[in-house]
Amino acid sequence: KWDFTVAFLGYGRSFGKDQIANYTISFSKYFYANNEVDFFGNTIDVGLGLRSKNKKISTQLIYTYLFGNEQSFQVVSKNYVTFNLSKKSNSLLKLRPQLNIIYGKQTVELPTIVVINGIRTIVYSKKNVFDFMNTQLKFPLQYSYKNLDLEVGYTINFPNPIGYETNLNSTDFFNVTIGYLIEL
Repeated sequence: KWDFTVAFLGYGRSFGKDQIANYTISFSKYFYANNEVDFFGNTIDVGLGLRSKNKKISTQLIYTYLFGNEQSFQVVSKNYVTFNLSKKSNSLLKLRPQLNIIYGKQTVELPTIVVINGIRTIVYSKKNVFDFMNTQLKFPLQYSYKNLDLEVGYTINFPNPIGYETNLNSTDFFNVTIGYLIEL
């Protein structure tokens, strides 16, 4: 089932000795299949990363500001290994398994038992917490031809209970991404 489409615009640049460090900044706009679900219709991301000299192992720390009908933020540690499966003069096919650790601000409802006129009642209060939210495994297969990137991937989420949450199920999905890189 199709859930949403994302339009993305970003800028990134490598720097430092051997160009192993990089920074990124981006904006994403989400278009949901169900128009009623628009808590966070936009994101702004700022990231810093490092990669090995041979570009096989990389890590990034990304701050994401989510906004729309509601606001929040996340801090994500992205770690991945790149396997080049096929390389030709203008094209590259690679597999890039990725482990993401996600912390974020979330509003939780906390139950409190109070006695009102001799009757025990549960009253819920909302509290904003910043906590470990999710572990994510991604398996993207990316084909690049000149400046065009095509990607198909599979993602599994392992949510972490926050507050009184229990029995959270893992979720998974497939994704398709098309990108065009413009050199500035």
